[in-house]
Amino acid sequence: METAALQVRSRRNESRFLERAFFWSLALATGIPLIWFGFGVELLHENKRELMTALMPVIAVTGVGHVAATAFFYVDHDFFEIIRQNRRRFFVLPILAAGGCLALYSTSAAAWTFLMAAFLAWRLYHYQRQNYGLIAFAAQSAGLHPLPSELNRMLNLGVGVAVCNMIRRIDLANGFTAVALYDFSVLLFVASTIMLVRVLRAAPRLRTNPFVLAFTLLGWAFFVPTLVSTEELVGFWSYAIAHGAQYLIFMAVVSGNRKRGAFGLAVLVLISAAMYVGFGYLNGSARGPAVYTGLVMSHFLIDAKVWRVREPLQRALIRDRFSFVFG
Repeated sequence: METAALQVRSRRNESRFLERAFFWSLALATGIPLIWFGFGVELLHENKRELMTALMPVIAVTGVGHVAATAFFYVDHDFFEIIRQNRRRFFVLPILAAGGCLALYSTSAAAWTFLMAAFLAWRLYHYQRQNYGLIAFAAQSAGLHPLPSELNRMLNLGVGVAVCNMIRRIDLANGFTAVALYDFSVLLFVASTIMLVRVLRAAPRLRTNPFVLAFTLLGWAFFVPTLVSTEELVGFWSYAIAHGAQYLIFMAVVSGNRKRGAFGLAVLVLISAAMYVGFGYLNGSARGPAVYTGLVMSHFLIDAKVWRVREPLQRALIRDRFSFVFG
């Protein structure tokens, strides 16, 4: 009896350790790029070009590499049923998205510019949905569900901030419009700050767990670097690296769970590397970037289905892989 009690306690301690390690790694992977690249390089007047060159391996892994990691779902037997039930999303849509982007890129420069602007805005929304997922994971672990609906609206205001400054960063606006967009983004940020305060006051339970509070604050601040500078390192890679690092941590858990361990991680690395090489070939060819853009769109759609935990099958799989969080 005493031995059984010790085993139960040992499993609980192990789960608690894994849970803290998981959330700490996510917090650091999010906070360090935001603070260093979003603010530090400006405050310390670092040479952005040299820093970008030095960071190319990190940018490659967290950028193209995290998109490539999605391919792991296609070889994980436990996810085959989700794929079977959604064959169009997993097989037909990637082909249509890649082919459609290639066709538009080849026929109309104006239409391609409009599509790219819409795609970049969608990508920002995708980033923020993942931040919501971090908060939801931490809240579920701490028994703080459901999350207030106003939290989601606060995060979406941050997307609006980023979209305004994305238009400025890629030079789609003239001088007057660019200034107006920046001013509007500041207003949106002020509104999101007011909403953040309201959320934390109306739902004090969100302040009781350090990880829930930390991920809520990081979600609110995620796109603040776009207010600091339109430089690519500050105004894009600061949060893009954070997003990619978050995703890779999640995929490391999905692939390296108790059933497969190091073998699952090795499969993830090999598949991601193979996909990375293929994506590199696409981006190096004349029209390949258009195809790659379509495949990134597919990455958004596949992730939206796989991580939709309100559906029973997905919820069961995610709870199994992240048992140290949901146990």
